[in-house]
Amino acid sequence: MGTPSMEAERKLPRMEKLTEKTTRMLLTVLLLFLATEMPQGVLALLSGIYGRSFFM
Repeated sequence: MGTPSMEAERKLPRMEKLTEKTTRMLLTVLLLFLATEMPQGVLALLSGIYGRSFFM
């Protein structure tokens, strides 16, 4: 058994890895969300700007 400070030092890299995985996962979810919602947003914007002529 080590002192509490030694145990905290051993856990630090593990927590950093977990944080890195979480950050990577959140970025992936954000990019997928943007990839799926961006076309809808562009179409909605264009239909708002051009009105009925956009659909013809």
